[in-house]
Amino acid sequence: MDASRVTPKYLTFLVQGMRRGVPTATAAKKFGVPRVTLLNKVKGKTPIMRKMGRSCYLTEDIEKILVTWVKAMVKQGFPIGKDNLQDSVKKIVDDLKIDYNCL
Repeated sequence: MDASRVTPKYLTFLVQGMRRGVPTATAAKKFGVPRVTLLNKVKGKTPIMRKMGRSCYLTEDIEKILVTWVKAMVKQGFPIGKDNLQDSVKKIVDDLKIDYNCL
């Protein structure tokens, strides 16, 4: 399995297996997850799952609304380009007065 596709549930399963005695090197090799990553998860140095990068400025609800809108527009024959999407997101951010100075 590709390490970039590891789900929280799957990683939790791996860590529990290692706590039951599965050798780290064996689990890492078999499931394609870096050995040090697994060690850090088992020892509690890093949380089982964490988000990388900056925090989100839009809530998941707003992102879902945007996805639904884009899909509806495409279905009606109006493809949404990068500029159109960025303009729409900027309007939402401005309307909701979200601070985006670090964007």
